[in-house]
Amino acid sequence: EQFKDKKRIKNYIDAFESRKQKKIRTFDGPEIDTKASDLIDDSKILHLIKTLIGDKKLNPLQSLSCRHSYYGNENLLVIAPTGSGKSLIGQLSIFRSILFNQSKAVWIVPSRALARQTANDFTCLNDEKLKPLCLLGSEEVKEEDLINSKLWICTTEKFEALLRKKSINKITEEIETIVIDEIHNLSDKNRGQTLESLISRYRNRSPQKRVVGLSATLKNDEEFAAWLNSRLIKSLYRQSILNKEVVKYESNQLSWREEEIIKGEALINLIKRILIDKEKKGSILVFCFARATCLISAFELLNYLS
Repeated sequence: EQFKDKKRIKNYIDAFESRKQKKIRTFDGPEIDTKASDLIDDSKILHLIKTLIGDKKLNPLQSLSCRHSYYGNENLLVIAPTGSGKSLIGQLSIFRSILFNQSKAVWIVPSRALARQTANDFTCLNDEKLKPLCLLGSEEVKEEDLINSKLWICTTEKFEALLRKKSINKITEEIETIVIDEIHNLSDKNRGQTLESLISRYRNRSPQKRVVGLSATLKNDEEFAAWLNSRLIKSLYRQSILNKEVVKYESNQLSWREEEIIKGEALINLIKRILIDKEKKGSILVFCFARATCLISAFELLNYLS
């Protein structure tokens, strides 16, 4: 048993040294808008990129990191604002594993809604090898489907459960890359332990397994990158201008429901200001911290708009 432990430690050290010796820095692209064809010379991958983003150039974040994602084999931690195109970085690492290395890959998301959205993005590529298998909650899945599918889209809890299932160990060992969307959930007091357990179990299979983490809000990123033994890629690129404003409201000695009503009124007034401003165009997206407040806000907005 002691000999096995020493052998495993040696494998980790060897893998770390081999990654350190490779001149991975040459994969850095220019942090400017760039044609995908200037950075990637695989015609099939260029076609897939065009399907995903159209004829647009790669934005500064994508230009900086796309070669790391597709040509590299190191772990990546990508930190960039919402809407900066991080998903393409994860998708390129998936393409590498499935199309280039003929292995399996998994995309991990925190919610069912995000799982279905991610699955739809891959389905739109119309590539049989990239056809996603959605694995959610307590839904049963046939072993045959796990064997035949190269790409799994899983919630955190579902994939952690699959890794613990000894009867499919041979199947899960074929997984070469996992992309973890919203990896900052590691710090969540409720779900963080499950995600940490998942990553540890996966990396314990082999030091060569690849982890790509995506986040917009991770603060202690250098600490996370060290724990993952990953390259940290950060960008401040944002597709649209962000304005911050604090909206005040009175909430002295009110019940939770009364306070929510007052917050709802403040929200309606804010939306009124946006709608009558001719310089502001496009959609309005309202984030709520809980499902209950989301429903209350939705009904208030419905009453106002109707």
